[in-house]
Amino acid sequence: MNVLARNIMSYTGSCRQNFTPGQVVRADDIANFFLNDYYKEDLCGNLIDRVEIEGTSTGLDRVNLRIIPTADVGDYTQTIVNSSGGFNGKLPISNLNVQVRADLKRFRSSDVTKLDNNWLSGLTTYDLVCISKSILGLDTLDGYRQLAADANKSNSITTFDILLFRKLILGIDTALAAYTQPWRFIPEVVTQQTIGGALQEDFDGIGYDTPFMTTAPAMGPQVIVPTQYCEPTWPFLMRSNTLRNGFDAVKLGNICGPVLPDSLVEDCPGEVALLVPGVLVEQGDFIELDVKGLGFQSVVAFQTGINAPKDEFEFVSKANGTIGDFATSENAPGDLNHVEEGIRAVWMRENLAPQAVTNGGSLFKVTLRAKENFSDLSQVLTLDKSILETYFLNSDGGCVTGASLEISVNNLSGGERDNRQLTGNGPRAEQKIICLPNPASDQLTVLFDADRDFDGNLLVHDMQGHLLQTVAQNFVKGRNVVNLSGFANLPVGVLNISIFDGKSLHTARVSKQ
Repeated sequence: MNVLARNIMSYTGSCRQNFTPGQVVRADDIANFFLNDYYKEDLCGNLIDRVEIEGTSTGLDRVNLRIIPTADVGDYTQTIVNSSGGFNGKLPISNLNVQVRADLKRFRSSDVTKLDNNWLSGLTTYDLVCISKSILGLDTLDGYRQLAADANKSNSITTFDILLFRKLILGIDTALAAYTQPWRFIPEVVTQQTIGGALQEDFDGIGYDTPFMTTAPAMGPQVIVPTQYCEPTWPFLMRSNTLRNGFDAVKLGNICGPVLPDSLVEDCPGEVALLVPGVLVEQGDFIELDVKGLGFQSVVAFQTGINAPKDEFEFVSKANGTIGDFATSENAPGDLNHVEEGIRAVWMRENLAPQAVTNGGSLFKVTLRAKENFSDLSQVLTLDKSILETYFLNSDGGCVTGASLEISVNNLSGGERDNRQLTGNGPRAEQKIICLPNPASDQLTVLFDADRDFDGNLLVHDMQGHLLQTVAQNFVKGRNVVNLSGFANLPVGVLNISIFDGKSLHTARVSKQ
């Protein structure tokens, strides 16, 4: 197709379909005298490297990278890595050291405008055991894993880091408050030696690594502001056309297992069986689940995820089994949480000494209230890896093989159950007071359904009628929850719990052990 247009470079302004000989000469002059002298090809694309998972040659995708020279913050390079973690950027000065700051962010696969929020990827109780072994001096962590274990960005590894990671596993927290994303990106000029790409001594795992005291390359004194270490505000030197312009990606919390960027890690092979009785449960029933371990004699840590969705069950309380302190305080060895999909439970002995467990011994107890009818509870309560993988660990951090779980069910709502199909609206005995757990030893929770608002007392008597405890309470119409402080100090035996609402006396009995 021929196009007739005015050639604006022509002195005469005549219409032409091609350049005149004079225009070609002038264009050559521009190229020779200006572009060839002042435009350097190596200034565009002189920063070529990769973002790789720490200690490997595996690239990490979906990373947005911005490198900002401190001398001219407006002359930055910004790019997104390819599927293999590779990137192509530029430095304003070629083959010379340039002081820069690097801001790397990994975004979600489904939305490039939002940061990666997969905090649980690669994080399990096994990682908590590895951190604990390091704190106790039973094992050492290389520099990468120390950075991964620093949950609160304190430039140190403490039991508080274990607590924060455990909250993530349980679903109590959804992120680490000290970080904006679950990844840390370490410049290769920090982690690698100049020659041969060998790891620096604080990252090679030989001897005792101290990555938190690493000096920014050629930048002067040691890091004195912990929150700036390897953060976007941390200055360091880069040099174009070298082999150390990449970044090593560290997944927070992934201490022991392989780094699988977007997957849950299964630390132990095989399946753990769960035995649940096929009992009938009606809407409104309070059921105490006693979770027991079988097939092993000792354990230092375990975790489990049990399917019990919030739209089917209401969480009421949690209690110790026979393995020791469980869920009584934030620093207790064990804890559990009822997330949207079900129950997550984690336990780890503080000193990592094996905890003896009798076959069929109770691990922990949890009480739930059914929100609907279930003709066979065994079809409802199941182990679910998507909630939390179930496994048991020994003192070496290895997996306990042949372990299984069994749940015994105690229906606290009373009433006889038979094999008839549910009618849905059958008569139910009215029960105003429910004691959880029952039997109880260290703690007791009393549930009371009041018909109206009133100020009253909860009374505790022994079987001889002696008053042992009085708890003043402002009762409101509906469900009231009273936690009895000092219950552990009450005498062993059968105790009477009573509440007088001004019209009627309501009572229940609890076995104090």
